[in-house]
Amino acid sequence: MTFVLRKGSAFLVPSGPRDLLHLHIVLTEADADGMHLVATVSSVKEGIEHDKTCVLPVGEHAFITKPSYVVYGLTTQMR
Repeated sequence: MTFVLRKGSAFLVPSGPRDLLHLHIVLTEADADGMHLVATVSSVKEGIEHDKTCVLPVGEHAFITKPSYVVYGLTTQMR
């Protein structure tokens, strides 16, 4: 089965030196060129500032095991 990007979809992407999985969320429907805006999710870390506009509680997604937030500053385009 092929995964199709749609607004509101969530998917895991291996990244970093150990290919750890990072949750990403599709923010928009496809534009005329078939591109979507996609943002990553990061866990809230004590003592480190984070964007408080979209905090995700534990259990919001099966992959979220501690309070997390959408990192809008790292939004990318994806086909």
